[in-house]
Amino acid sequence: MILSLALIANTPRLRSATLLIDNQAAIRAVAHPHPQPGQHLVQLFHKQLRDLRRKRTTFQLHLAWVPGHEGVEGNEAVDEEAKAAATGESSALPPSLSSLRDLPTSIAAVKAGRKKSTAKTWNKEWKESRVGRRLTEIDKTPPGQATLRWYKGLPRTHCSILTQLRTGHIGLNAYLARFGLVDSDLCPTCREPETVNHFLLTCRRFSQQRDDLRRSLFANGRQRLTKTSLLGRHKNRTALLKYVSETGRFPRYDPPPSQS
Repeated sequence: MILSLALIANTPRLRSATLLIDNQAAIRAVAHPHPQPGQHLVQLFHKQLRDLRRKRTTFQLHLAWVPGHEGVEGNEAVDEEAKAAATGESSALPPSLSSLRDLPTSIAAVKAGRKKSTAKTWNKEWKESRVGRRLTEIDKTPPGQATLRWYKGLPRTHCSILTQLRTGHIGLNAYLARFGLVDSDLCPTCREPETVNHFLLTCRRFSQQRDDLRRSLFANGRQRLTKTSLLGRHKNRTALLKYVSETGRFPRYDPPPSQS
């Protein structure tokens, strides 16, 4: 918009112009100036317009919004030139716009850029961490707001058992045997390592409870239970807690809540 005014100023005898703009926020900013990010640009626009009107007292400027410059001839060429100028590949700015070569830094842009950079770094480090790689098997979302939905409204004991199941740090023989707390890592019924997978999906001791769990999650009761469906979807937490309670495998935990 500022560049347009400069071009208009360099076009003799031009008494009116219409700028077609696909950015409604920019139109509102110049129509109702107030303190805001990038206000130095708004001020420069109005200065250019005042200077233009001093020289051409009858000049009329109209701003109009168009969706994506639809139907505006030359729009693609303009976009390419704007990109070239933004990346420093072009320096064909008029002298009146030389001040735009060293713009003040926008605090909002700095914060947004830092937030984006931090999130990218955090996601990368989480995926490469030992815990992150293990949890990716059931939940590819890094810890954040989505994770909190697992625990919202639950008492501490339920939050604890859910966390233990999801991390594998739980009082099952396969984990306890690593620290010499039990004589064997095997399930006493199935004679195979008593892991979280085994407890949730295959242990013969809890076949009836597992059938009840399957029916509570799936309408036809025939779909296959998976570690992801049980530990990667927070909407299934109530059914999962009920299964844990009914097996009696962890008696110190209270019965599950009646609602999710």
